[in-house]
Amino acid sequence: MLSVPLWRGSVLVGSVSLLAPDAYLQRRAERLADTTMDTAAALSRHLDHTRAQRQTMPILLQAC
Repeated sequence: MLSVPLWRGSVLVGSVSLLAPDAYLQRRAERLADTTMDTAAALSRHLDHTRAQRQTMPILLQAC
């Protein structure tokens, strides 16, 4: 498993994880890490943008 942090501003709110067989992760570690980190960064930016645009966050995000 490869897991990277998911941020909402300066608060850690979760992670983005990639599950795959160990041999697959080992052969493609750098590319998969970059892609997973890019995905987490995009989600974090979305959370920040959503927070700035709305007074009330969706129920799932309010707990974060």
